Amino acid sequence: MKNHLCIGILIFLFCGVHAQTPTPAATDPINGKIHYAFTANHTQQLVGSYTSFGGDAWIPMGKRYTLNYNLRFGFPPNGGVYLHASDGLFLGGLLLANFSEYEVISAIGFLMLFIPEGVGYYVGNGPNKLHLSVNPLTIDYRYRNVPNGEWSTMGGNITARFHIPTKNDPETFISPFVGLVANYGNFRSFGLRAGLSLGFHTR
Repeated sequence: MKNHLCIGILIFLFCGVHAQTPTPAATDPINGKIHYAFTANHTQQLVGSYTSFGGDAWIPMGKRYTLNYNLRFGFPPNGGVYLHASDGLFLGGLLLANFSEYEVISAIGFLMLFIPEGVGYYVGNGPNKLHLSVNPLTIDYRYRNVPNGEWSTMGGNITARFHIPTKNDPETFISPFVGLVANYGNFRSFGLRAGLSLGFHTR
């Protein structure tokens, strides 16, 4: 599995060289648009590894900054299910699910759904871009049908991804990415994540 992750990082670096080809700023169709994508992710930590699938969304703030959202599901090798989400999405969902009869708590839970997991920044001009993000507000939840098999922990990641439009449809893009991950308070949770997204952006 570690070999697969290394191969993915090499592919990512190759795509990075391609993505940094200079393009006139006048042809830049990316900045200031909403981006969303289907994502396949593999994470290798000191405590183990897992593969997950889900979706990403990047909401623009101005021309280059973004608010980042992510929701993924997976099945760890040792069994059970895995969920990754922003703190706001996870905790807001719990409030809505358990306290829906209380209007004030429900309103707080609804507002929490919109708290991003972090912020990002697009580097470069033109359709091929590097997107750097810092996401300190994430949570990992795992469940196994064994004693003490349910737990959740907060964490974060620093991720670099390349935005590469497809030739047939410039509003569709592929996005290889690599990043550093960790859960707070657990040194053995440090690791790498890598994967690929297939995405779209608004006109």
